[in-house]
Amino acid sequence: MNFIELKKVHFVGLGGIGVSAVARLFLFRGASVSGSDVNESEIIKALKKEGVLFFLGHKKENLAKDVELLIYSPAVSKNNPER
Repeated sequence: MNFIELKKVHFVGLGGIGVSAVARLFLFRGASVSGSDVNESEIIKALKKEGVLFFLGHKKENLAKDVELLIYSPAVSKNNPER
């Protein structure tokens, strides 16, 4: 998989420092980035200003059918509907 060519990436647990950094990398590379978390932190507010589509809470509907890569935080449970 060539990560540079990916155009649509979704992050679960977007508000964490590590996951948010990877989201910014994909934004920098021109990808469409979406993500979700249980809280809207200052990190997420900044990501939204940078163009990230954010969903508050976790629902399977948050995950678009055409997402090419799903990245989730280690803190996200195996039962999360977006996994």
